[in-house]
Amino acid sequence: MGHSLSIIGRSGCGKSTLLKLIFGILPATSGIVSLNAQQAVYLSQEEASIPSDTVYSNLLLPFHLKGTPISESIKTQATQILREVGLEAWTHHRACELSGGMRKRLELARTLLQDPDLLLMDEPFALLDVFICR
Repeated sequence: MGHSLSIIGRSGCGKSTLLKLIFGILPATSGIVSLNAQQAVYLSQEEASIPSDTVYSNLLLPFHLKGTPISESIKTQATQILREVGLEAWTHHRACELSGGMRKRLELARTLLQDPDLLLMDEPFALLDVFICR
């Protein structure tokens, strides 16, 4: 817990492919890829929100896909995470109404809400604004 690892390299050198191999999206052509995590979540660099659904519906999508009941605890966490990523005021707006950076924050929030043991992120901050703290 609390560890991070960055994979850095030129464009086209295989960073995304490596993440997809680790997560099991792509099959290995040789060797063995082993993942030691109870719950791993992959945040793709491609957009993955449903444009016609609300921000809140998009946030809860993984729970609906897994058939997990949405408890009050999950609802509370969802509201908190939307506040933390600056999307609380956009909860009932459709994802297509958000800017590219806002949709990326939505996808990051959705990933964090799942509380994974392992989080694989492919260029998660590429579309986000730079925040300057004073």
